[in-house]
Amino acid sequence: MNVREFIKSKQGTKHHNLGTSVFRLLIELTAYDDEDNDVEWPDKRLRSRYANALDFAHQKGVARKGVTAFMKANGGFNGCDRAFRNARKARKVAKRKGGLVFSKPTHR
Repeated sequence: MNVREFIKSKQGTKHHNLGTSVFRLLIELTAYDDEDNDVEWPDKRLRSRYANALDFAHQKGVARKGVTAFMKANGGFNGCDRAFRNARKARKVAKRKGGLVFSKPTHR
C-alpha cells in the first residue's frame, strides 16, 4: 500500500493535492481519526492552512530554527496562509498573461 492509498483508507475521501506539498502530505499522514483514539484532529480547512503556512516559510528560505519567528512576524499561520495564497494567485495571473512574478524574501 502506498502513501496515497494509506491516507485514502484512513480518511475515506480523495485528496487531490497530496502531490503538491511535502508539508500537506506529512500533515495528512498524522491527521486521521483512529477509532481507538479520542483526539480530535484539525479539520480539512485548518490542515490546508497549516500546510500553506509552512510552504510559504519554505519558499522564503526560512531555516528550521527561524520558522516560529517568521510566522509571528508575518501574522501567524493565518497571515502566512494568506500570503501564500496571494502569491499563488499572482503567479497564476502572471502565467495567464505570459509574465513572471518574482517575490523578495521577507525574513531570513
